[in-house]
Amino acid sequence: MKTSNVVKEKSFYVRGAGSGPATERCQRLNTSEAESAINDNKELLKLLTRIINSTKQGMDT
Repeated sequence: MKTSNVVKEKSFYVRGAGSGPATERCQRLNTSEAESAINDNKELLKLLTRIINSTKQGMDT
């Protein structure tokens, strides 16, 4: 039987509210990483909004 060599990153495990590796990973994020992620999400939201609006316009005609 073949086994995979997948390594699970411990930062995804949550051991309860406010503790564990996931919380530690969040605390290690610096401000520039957080701002970059927020800006990326804003750009995705704009793109999705444009797609939804153009789809709605196509359905209205």
